[in-house]
Amino acid sequence: MLFMRKPVVSGKFYPAEKAELIEEIKGFVKKNPNNKVIAGIVPHAGYTFSGKCAGKVYGLLPEAQTYVMAGTNHTGLGKEISISLEDFETPLGIVKNDMQLGKEILQELGLQEDSQAHKYEHSIEVQLPFLQQSQKDFKIVPIILADYNLEICKKLAKAIFKSSRKLKRKVILLASSDFTHSGPSYGAMIDMKIDKDAINKILKLDSKGFLDIANKTTICGAGAICTVIEFSKFKGAKKAELINYYDSSSVFPSADKVGYAGIILKKKESDLTRKEFKVLWQLEEGCNFPEEIETFLKMPVNDTKKIFQKLEKMGLIKITKKPDPRYNRENWYAVLDRDKAKEVYEEYKEWVQDL
Repeated sequence: MLFMRKPVVSGKFYPAEKAELIEEIKGFVKKNPNNKVIAGIVPHAGYTFSGKCAGKVYGLLPEAQTYVMAGTNHTGLGKEISISLEDFETPLGIVKNDMQLGKEILQELGLQEDSQAHKYEHSIEVQLPFLQQSQKDFKIVPIILADYNLEICKKLAKAIFKSSRKLKRKVILLASSDFTHSGPSYGAMIDMKIDKDAINKILKLDSKGFLDIANKTTICGAGAICTVIEFSKFKGAKKAELINYYDSSSVFPSADKVGYAGIILKKKESDLTRKEFKVLWQLEEGCNFPEEIETFLKMPVNDTKKIFQKLEKMGLIKITKKPDPRYNRENWYAVLDRDKAKEVYEEYKEWVQDL
């Protein structure tokens, strides 16, 4: 039986009163959506400390049907990977759960629904008012990671990718994580410069390098961040972008410090249009020009000729021209460079599944 997940840190991490909460978020979020954003990393401290950093990321998020929220397990409750099918309530109203997508991910992972880890956990709850204020119609899939390694993160990322593709969901994956915790209260005196090293690995989409650094410091949501990196690779991302970074001592001077980073991950700028990619894919299937162009590609011959020339210039094909006396024309035959084409198929794997 599913229940409504009630807020547990309203009035502590963020205002409990609706009007006050809306005004505070408005001060953090300046809407400038970027349609190339496919994932993000946001902090989860009290809004006084990390709200400014989180708001910069939320201002860049495009609309999505579902936001998959990968959070951190601070309580020790629940399983290694805990996916809740409950709706979440905040002072701004109810956030609906995308139960269909959540169940699909659970099936991919061979897991059962688990809400225990979410019961008192703040890392996802604090993100929801930002979404409620900055986005319109959306649902969430809340996921808490307790234990992780690179393989677990890859497995989860693949399950999210495959499930969203199967259901044709437009999703954005968000990792909720603070960075290094240093000071007497945390029992560790760590040079905050290590965050720069960790962020550089994220910007290069180097999951293993990031986890190696994370294991030397106190980044609480390293598993969520690693999952975001791996998911973004499935989506064709080539790099990430740092939007903001600072630590808590710049807000409230103290020997205790926590690092906050706002990062977005974007789709690669396409070298090929979908139409051009479709021509390349049909060549893989053995389509020649011009005899089969109208049947398979349904494009004017001159348009396709230009695409052939572009593909040849990119080194993906080699064109052989032969006269065809039957129709008093010149036929073009493309020899595919399969090694280079394979790299393109990997880069545009999301498009392959649409063909």
